[in-house]
Amino acid sequence: ACRARRAARGFAMIHHDFASDLRAGIAAAGEAVSASGGDTVRLLRWADLGPCDHARWTQLSDRAGTANVFAQHWFMDAALRHCAAPDDVRIAIAADAAGRWIGLLPLVRAPRFGRWPVANWRTWTATNQFLGAPLVLPHAAFRFWRLLLDHFDAHADGALLIHCHQFAADNPVAAALVGLCAGERRPLHLV
Repeated sequence: ACRARRAARGFAMIHHDFASDLRAGIAAAGEAVSASGGDTVRLLRWADLGPCDHARWTQLSDRAGTANVFAQHWFMDAALRHCAAPDDVRIAIAADAAGRWIGLLPLVRAPRFGRWPVANWRTWTATNQFLGAPLVLPHAAFRFWRLLLDHFDAHADGALLIHCHQFAADNPVAAALVGLCAGERRPLHLV
């Protein structure tokens, strides 16, 4: 396991110091990254999820309670099967040292941010999906975002920001992201 290095911070967007990534020769964004306590983040194609991964997603869906219903396994399986280019969507999975999933967020790498040629990771949502927030265990939102941001600090894959869309202002997972960015002085722009 490799250790995540601390990069210059940035964020609906997470602005990223990609010049230091180029100097460091960052590995592909799918590499597992060890964080504090052995927690990991993996970016996997939906087609690469195995039976154990699907079982963990089901467990996370059951334990996440009233979290984003659109990110639960039964909805996202159908959405990814029928609405997505399977090689484009990555499932960002944060797990604890025992392999239990803390949270997940479907992402896609985009070459542009609006009219600007700025590579970015953006949350993936299906047509008519009205909430794009991650599926996260109750009381684990700060931990989830900390792991995900540390992962992208170390493995940006040339992307300068994370564009999160379809987040509800009163969602506790979205509030945790705002709070974490404020606490770390990461730029966060609500658009």
